[in-house]
Amino acid sequence: MYFHLVFDSNDYVNSNLNRFDRNAAKKYRYCCSPTKLIPLSTLPQEVTEEEVVNHVQDHGVMLNTKVFEMNGKKQAMVQFENEEEAVEALVCKHATNLGGSVIRISFYQLQMI
Repeated sequence: MYFHLVFDSNDYVNSNLNRFDRNAAKKYRYCCSPTKLIPLSTLPQEVTEEEVVNHVQDHGVMLNTKVFEMNGKKQAMVQFENEEEAVEALVCKHATNLGGSVIRISFYQLQMI
């Protein structure tokens, strides 16, 4: 039996943004529990902290934001007041356009040693 899932009017079944389309065992490591902290990646190089804030501010109270560069790529971290707000921001803003780039949002994964 095949189920075709559509969320928030976006169909990710055949999209390269579908992180679980094939080789699910390998991608399972990217699954984690919701957190208050969400990283945003694939940001345009010229993005500002203000643009990031404006993009996600409708989804909750943000306690902290930081835009930085890692390995030559612009990224951001946004901390919400609670996990529910972070979940809403992820669901509503993942794979949306910001400054001409389709952004990716996930939950922050703490590395346990």
